[in-house]
Formats: sequence, structure tokens, C-alpha cells
Amino acid sequence: MWVSIEAPKKKKHESKLFYFYIIPILFLCILWFVYRKEIKDHLFCKLFNQCYEVEDETERSLNITDEEEFFETVLEELNDISETKILITSIPRSGSSFLGEIFNRHKDSFYIYEPLHTEKILTNLGIVEVNNNNPLKLLEDISKCNLKSHKEFFNFLSNPQLSNPHFRLTSTALSSPPFCKHQVYDSNYTEIEYEKDCYTINSTLAEIVCKQKKHTVIKELIHRLPSQQLSSTLNLLTDKSTKIIYLLRDPRAVLFSMSKVGWIGNHENAFARSFKSAAYQICKSLEESYRAIERVKQFLNDKLIVVRYEDLVTQPEEVLNQLFWFNNVKMDDNIIDWVIANTNGQFSNVNANKSFSLLLRNITYSLNSWRNYMSFNETLQVQKRCSLTMKQYGYQKFSTFKDMQNFSISTFTDDMNVSNALRVS
Repeated sequence: MWVSIEAPKKKKHESKLFYFYIIPILFLCILWFVYRKEIKDHLFCKLFNQCYEVEDETERSLNITDEEEFFETVLEELNDISETKILITSIPRSGSSFLGEIFNRHKDSFYIYEPLHTEKILTNLGIVEVNNNNPLKLLEDISKCNLKSHKEFFNFLSNPQLSNPHFRLTSTALSSPPFCKHQVYDSNYTEIEYEKDCYTINSTLAEIVCKQKKHTVIKELIHRLPSQQLSSTLNLLTDKSTKIIYLLRDPRAVLFSMSKVGWIGNHENAFARSFKSAAYQICKSLEESYRAIERVKQFLNDKLIVVRYEDLVTQPEEVLNQLFWFNNVKMDDNIIDWVIANTNGQFSNVNANKSFSLLLRNITYSLNSWRNYMSFNETLQVQKRCSLTMKQYGYQKFSTFKDMQNFSISTFTDDMNVSNALRVS
């Protein structure tokens, strides 16, 4: 006898589950398979701020297979709008980082901090071929936004285990989107935070960002230039839009600052082994720069400008108005406010002994601290070795210890005898 067993009927809610959940999921999977490239690009843009503005017609016509092809396509459509290429150079501890930061804060600037420091390390490691023309070629390429061929440079700069993050984070352009999730500031930023918030710099993308700016600005120290001389940079001036700012500072203050941060001593990374040797090198550099400027002064009227650090920090508004006009840079009142705040504030010794410091905070300390701590014998050594150039650049010598410690007697005068000098009344 057969017994008929009736199959149980499907419950209503199971039927609903199929129609309202399973089918939409299948539909979404099909959409992802067909449009996965477009969806990924949109999410990448929104999550990491790596969005690129492309005209509608161009966007519709592109058939992009990878990131590099996209960058190359953008570069083909992008004209270099750079109006001025600026090189800021000086002997060490002269305030060039402070001056560089002023230009770095300008919204129309693409700023690179001491690229030859990184280039030297790459050369020593054998990553970049040793060539006497390499340093100048790198400066020229950066100034012209020819960056995509310098992949090793940007890869090294992006790695906090190899390169001090300061050399990247000092540049607003390289520490902002699309290279970082948000604006990353140099001070008090840990290596873990840096690696989490910033990406490896793509050299082609760096070229795109550079070409969208009106001004390219490089800050580099003279002793890292070919032949360690200002004259080696004058070849850059064959480009009609290139300008050089040569920043001066009282050699006594320079040598005191070097001693304070450990640049003088018997160790591998020292600028000089002894105070006497450092004084010789600093004074020699000042003399060579003076001769180079005077030798070709008739060709440098609108190409090179000589600025004293002392004038910059005591009369910042007047000096910056002239500097920005000379370099065809539009004045920004926010920058003036920042400079005034950092030259008239209360002194803090937090940055006093740091090799890399952008903040000045107090004029009196920056101009006169050496007079309290440098021995009178060392002062006489510098004055004797730099006697002629100190006179030409308008620095006043002291004949007694009492005068040296009398702050009512200025260390500099208005009597400068150098061509192309920025003069303030």
C-alpha cells in the first residue's frame, strides 16, 4: 500500500527573500563585472582625494588601461603655466629655510626643499650615476617641471626609513592631496602617521601638479652645488624666466649657529672639523659669490637679487614686496602676517638647536644671540678672515668685547657695496 506524502509548501517569507535579496545581489554582481573599472576609479577618487579634472569630451574619448597611461594623457593636454622659476641659495645657517617657507606658503608655488641632498645620497648608494652635471640637471628639470624621469628621486624621498621626512613634508605641494590624504605638516608628525597618511610620490603625477602652478621654487645650499660655488648656477639663467635669490647673513652669526647645531666637529657629517676651518670656508664662499656677481653684473639686472637676512627679518614687509615683485609673484597678505608673527613673537628654545628649523619667532635673538655666546677671540678670527666681504656686504666689525655685547650698536649698516642688492630705506 503506497502512502502519498505531500511536499510541504514554501513559506511566504522564503519567497520574498529570493525576490528581494538574492536577485538584487545577482544584479549588483553583474554591474560590478561590467563596470568595475569605473566604480573603482570613483571610489579611489572619493576615498583618497585623487580626483583629476578632465574636460567632458576628453574624458569620454579616453580608453585608460592603467594609472600611468592616464597621467600621460593628462600631461599631453596640460600646458606649463609656470611664470617664474626661482632658486633660493645661500651658505648654511643663513635663514634660507625661513625664506623658502615664505614662498612655500604661496598657493601658486611648487616648492622643493634641498633636492641635491637627496641626489647626493642616491649617488653615494649607486642608484644614480655619478656625473658632475647631474646636480645642475636635476635643478633645471625641477624648475621646468620635468619630473617624470626622476622616479628614483621621488621614491627615495617618499620612504621615511631612507630619507628624513622633513625633506618631503617641508613642501606643501608634496605633503597635500593627491600625495597625502590631507595636508600633513612637518612639525610633530610621527613616522607611523606619515606612512599612514601619505603615499609614495608618483613622479608623473608630481609633474602634473607642478605644471599647474605658476611658480616653481627650489631652496638649495651653495656647498651642495657643483664646485660649491654660486657661479655654477648662473648657467640656469639662460632660461629667461629663471631667477636666483642669493641670501646673505652675518658670517659671525652663521658660524655661531653652525657650532650650536653640531655642524663643526670631528665627525662624518660635519661641515668643517674646526671653527677656524669653517670660518675659512664660509668667508671663501662669500668672496667667490661677490666676485661672481660683480663679474657678470651687467647681465644680472633682472635675473639675480642679493638679499640680506638682517633686512628680511627687520623689515619683512618692504623686503617681501620687492622680492615678490622681482620674481613676478603676487603678494599674499596672509604670508606677510605669518612672517610678522614669526619675527616678533616670544622666543622659544624648542627649535634653537635643531638642524632643520623653519620658525624664527624673535628678531633680537636671531640677530644678536651670537654676541652673548661667541668668544671675542673667535669673533676676531671671523672678522679678520672675512674683513673685505663684511665691508662690502655692510656688516659692522667690533674692536672691543664691550662693543660686541652692546646691543644698541647694530651688526649691520645700510652701506652695501654689492651689485643687484635689494636695498631698504
